[in-house]
Amino acid sequence: MQKGLSIAAAAEEAGLSRFGLQKAMKRPSVADFLAETQTRFLSEVNNKRAILRARALDIAADMLNSTDTDSKVKLRLIEMLMADGKAPAVAVHVDASTNVGGGGYEFVRPGARVIEIEDKPQGGE
Repeated sequence: MQKGLSIAAAAEEAGLSRFGLQKAMKRPSVADFLAETQTRFLSEVNNKRAILRARALDIAADMLNSTDTDSKVKLRLIEMLMADGKAPAVAVHVDASTNVGGGGYEFVRPGARVIEIEDKPQGGE
């Protein structure tokens, strides 16, 4: 899992065929071991992230306190620190109006003929 191998490559490294790996994954003991390994891996990643985040904050503090750091860089650092990992907002507009001419979506297959039927006027003609 840590190596990011494909299923076929992982099976080969384990000395199994792809089918053999799939069969082994159905065993409760193997599935439990995989879940435990995944949990441990994610925990290690989160620990590394916390350590690197603390180091980055120390470096940012040094840069903010330094007279050698450009004011534009300091401003960008402040913006990044204040955002606290929030992703920028994305605006998406979806037009879901239902007042389309024919009252809905029409798919016309290539080569098909389109025939439009118009309603008679309500005047009695």
